[in-house]
Amino acid sequence: MNLTIDLLPVADLEPYEANARIHTAEAVERLVAIIEDMGWTQPILTDGGGIVAGHKRRLAALKIYERGGQIRLPGGELLPAGTVPVIDVTGWSEAQRRAYIIADNQTTLESGWDEGVLRLELAWLNDTGQIDMSLTGFDGEALARALAENPDDFGEDADGEQGEQGSGEAEQDERGSLLSRIDVTIDDPVHEVSLGDHFVLGERHHLFVTGVMRQWDQWIEHLKNEAIFCPYPGPFTPFGSVPEKHPLIMVQPDVYIAGHILDRYAEVNGPESVKRVSNDD
Repeated sequence: MNLTIDLLPVADLEPYEANARIHTAEAVERLVAIIEDMGWTQPILTDGGGIVAGHKRRLAALKIYERGGQIRLPGGELLPAGTVPVIDVTGWSEAQRRAYIIADNQTTLESGWDEGVLRLELAWLNDTGQIDMSLTGFDGEALARALAENPDDFGEDADGEQGEQGSGEAEQDERGSLLSRIDVTIDDPVHEVSLGDHFVLGERHHLFVTGVMRQWDQWIEHLKNEAIFCPYPGPFTPFGSVPEKHPLIMVQPDVYIAGHILDRYAEVNGPESVKRVSNDD
């Protein structure tokens, strides 16, 4: 494999004029802050000098150099002034080149979040006080929503209507101690769970502690009418406006996470709201 990373003047890199991806000034400034704090981590892809991937990185680099700044690698080594790391992908057909430019952006948009895990990671970072939280891409209302136990009650819900917390300012004030919330999840769950278990939550939601792929026959019959399939759910999945409108079919093979789903649901709705279904039922 002959993969070469060259250092080229960023001012010489020509953007693709038909690039459909829009980068706001705010997004570019956020990337500038990340590069200045953590270093340059991803080369720009070019094809004979034209950019195939990395248009936002080019804009961020131009901003840094225009302000008289320097760019360093994560290890601390400074790049020569005005340059950025580049990989030349010359050799693709015109169709491949254009398809990649679109796919590079679209495949990122197709990814989602495990909201339970995301909430814990953001809470841990926020509690350390060691990093500017805007470097994660979450700040202000977006951060408060991500940290909220019930995001659908914060600001606008999925239907565009105002939730119970109004503008979101109250939610930030009422989040309480992040450590106490983390401790609840770090501790062992109260509910004892084993692989193969099946629970009903609130007489309408189902939690199967089993495999999502190979054990599909254990839960597939429940996925009907308006039920929503929730593979690998987190502790806060059965809360919010969506579970109020649709039954959830949750399939979580991790007994630890499954136990916490049951714990959180029982805390909010009462112990009787969680029922174990016999394998014979």
